[in-house]
Amino acid sequence: MQDSLDVFKNRPNAIMFCQELKKITIEIPIKRKDGLVFPPIPGNIYIGNLINDKVKGEKFFTSKDSLTILEQNSNPEKIEIDKSLSEKINSTTFEIELEKRKNGKEYNFYNLSIPIFSLDRQ
Repeated sequence: MQDSLDVFKNRPNAIMFCQELKKITIEIPIKRKDGLVFPPIPGNIYIGNLINDKVKGEKFFTSKDSLTILEQNSNPEKIEIDKSLSEKINSTTFEIELEKRKNGKEYNFYNLSIPIFSLDRQ
């Protein structure tokens, strides 16, 4: 079991870590006239999915958290990791890694999202 990411510069096989945290775009489902729900835009998530998801049998969010979650969705698109930390890790940007992919080069990096908190800030 691993409880940390191998991203530090002094490690010989460190994986690149994206120095920007991207926002998760949260949608409210829209029903069609026939009662079915349109699927979310690729890369987005429905609020109901967040509220009902369980990790190790426990829910992270409840319906009481929904407004708080939606308010956080107005965060900026991305947040840069502080330079003092990014200098210590084997960092990259999403754009650099996409360019590698376009050119057929190998790419491997961790990409994390901006955290979302419950109403009680847990």
